[in-house]
Amino acid sequence: MFRKSDRFIANPPRACVIPLIYKALSSLVLVLQLAGCKATYDLGVYEQSLLALGGPDGANQSAALLDQSIVSAEMVSARIPPGVYADHGILLHMARNKAEAIKQISKESALYPESKQFIDNLLRVIRNTGLQPSGDSSSLHRRPSILVLPPINKSGKPEAGLAFEMTLNRQFIEHGYYVFPTIATQALLSGVGAIPADMSVAGPSSLHKLTGADAILSVTITEWEPTWMIIPLIHVAAEYKLVDIATGQDIWKNSARDEFDPTVTGGGGPVVVMDRDLRVPARKLTAKALKSSENGLPYGPYH
Repeated sequence: MFRKSDRFIANPPRACVIPLIYKALSSLVLVLQLAGCKATYDLGVYEQSLLALGGPDGANQSAALLDQSIVSAEMVSARIPPGVYADHGILLHMARNKAEAIKQISKESALYPESKQFIDNLLRVIRNTGLQPSGDSSSLHRRPSILVLPPINKSGKPEAGLAFEMTLNRQFIEHGYYVFPTIATQALLSGVGAIPADMSVAGPSSLHKLTGADAILSVTITEWEPTWMIIPLIHVAAEYKLVDIATGQDIWKNSARDEFDPTVTGGGGPVVVMDRDLRVPARKLTAKALKSSENGLPYGPYH
């Protein structure tokens, strides 16, 4: 899923790998709100770990980011968000640390019961014990869970699809929902073999049996166009649809469109910069769709 040809941010030189990790960690986990309030986990690190996969030594960079963020969060009893333990476990498994991988992955379902069917199937794949997915996970569901499909990119910007793919999970997690982790989900689909790694062509019934997800999120990017006027703007638009995986009925639909200014103010006035981090407009547009006063999605149980 994350191919080097898809990168939309220049990879840092190898000499910059460690500074990159520490820079991400510096803004990291631990925002202690007022005295006595519990610490929170910075989901920006989780998003950064997905980005790191496309760089040199990507799996190790990604694992290092998650490892340090988990350790720091656990030290102050901050709640680890959905997907972090599972994705970290898969990265450890890729590094041939099977015992620790299983330990981390198991923490996911212990913390989030709605992931139990998904985690059980994932562990079967890792242990090579044979996959026997259940056809009904209704008894396991305690809270709504969302499986995010790869975005459909109909815009004029090829890299826009990856920008949305890297940011969607974070936005819905911050909105209070359990979202199945990107790396672990791809590992499960690839490990099963009978189901294509591209979830967009996998049937809802198969995905439901594997993951136990309540809903599927599909996003279509309809516009990503620069407009050069007095002030350069980027027009971005997308359509969002959340569908009940069992019935096929729409749970929530919304569309969003916005303009983003890719300039910064320098000492001599506005300076046009290359919009190299396309995650910024993608992230902001999804937040706008979720929080719309007319048709926003109600907050989930973890908000």
